[in-house]
Amino acid sequence: MKIPPQRIALVALVVLLLAGGVAWLWRSPSLAPSASSHHAGQAVKPPGSTKDLAPGNKAAIARMDALMAACNREVATAFNARALELRKQQDAASQLAYAFGVPTDPSLDHEQRPDEYQRGMAKRQNEVQAALLRAAALAPADPDVLWLAAARCGVGDECRSVQNALLAAEPENMAVWLWEMHWAKQRGDTEAARTAFERAAAATRYDIHSGATHEAMLQGYAGLAMPASCLRAEVKLANAFMREMTGAPENTVETGMLDHALALAAVNGNLSLPPYNNVRQPCTPALNDAMTPTLRETCKRIHTRLADGDTLMGQIIATQVMVELTIDSPESAAWRERYRRNRWLMEQQLDPRILSLHRIEDSAGGELQGMQATLEAAGRWPPPAEWLPADANDRSLIRTGRPLEEKMRR
Repeated sequence: MKIPPQRIALVALVVLLLAGGVAWLWRSPSLAPSASSHHAGQAVKPPGSTKDLAPGNKAAIARMDALMAACNREVATAFNARALELRKQQDAASQLAYAFGVPTDPSLDHEQRPDEYQRGMAKRQNEVQAALLRAAALAPADPDVLWLAAARCGVGDECRSVQNALLAAEPENMAVWLWEMHWAKQRGDTEAARTAFERAAAATRYDIHSGATHEAMLQGYAGLAMPASCLRAEVKLANAFMREMTGAPENTVETGMLDHALALAAVNGNLSLPPYNNVRQPCTPALNDAMTPTLRETCKRIHTRLADGDTLMGQIIATQVMVELTIDSPESAAWRERYRRNRWLMEQQLDPRILSLHRIEDSAGGELQGMQATLEAAGRWPPPAEWLPADANDRSLIRTGRPLEEKMRR
């Protein structure tokens, strides 16, 4: 089951708000909901009113803080209990789900006891690594498992064995060679990094195993019931308040435990993405005085494929590089327009009004295609012909194909 990236983004936003508490929202007078937001004939709300959360109502705010804290504790407790159950299971999917949800000791305090905090987090990372290695041992021929285990494992002989298994399983996948460049540099192996760069350029596809993290979390944490403390009317009132502040539709804020699992999956999924700087820096003319015609063509092969990848960030990085690589060629105008459109997508996907229009099924065909369809339905795609991003360097790249001079000297 593939989870649409936009669903993941919505859930991550919501759970981050939930996990951090929402009191900061209504403590700001400028963010308090206005009376005009309460319409006659509006759908029935939970008991109370968001007006009760106005900055001056200290008693209501204090009670809401306490209720949200109780909800957060019970959510963490339920997830931690399930994670420890998964640790005992002898299948790769359970071990992955455990690795992505290893409990964090709540007593660790970075500010008060930094040394103890570092030791605790190092211990947790060792537990994550051990679970990933168990997953790879249980499913040595599963490319999704190998990808997730290798990308998150770290250093050491056991991790290197998993990384080598991934390279052997997917020698045609550019994404694994981007990871190998990173691993080789961690080992101080310059020759291996050079070889990985060449293999990346020769690869025939680019696959970051989108959705693999989310499938593991779905299998591991599906069926968990939301704690009773999170179902209180006053917590529902806080959810209603968040909807007013963010412009999100109702069904994106009333979170369930599965949504929490998907938010964790989104965070862990991002950690499995290969580092881009190893191909960005040497391939950007403004950052590499040693650019040669041969290197330029090699870089174009890498970034042309990356520009067709599954993530907007990867596309933005690749199209920016391609703008500079093709500056004096007939391809220049097309790449500059593509970069402009990527920047427009980046700006628009942060707009809560657009998120509220984006249905789960809209992203079934991919993150970018789904968002483009939503923008088109809202009359926002393609971007206005004269639109340019606010950043001066981006505007220069789009207009001329060249970065600002001060950027070029860095």
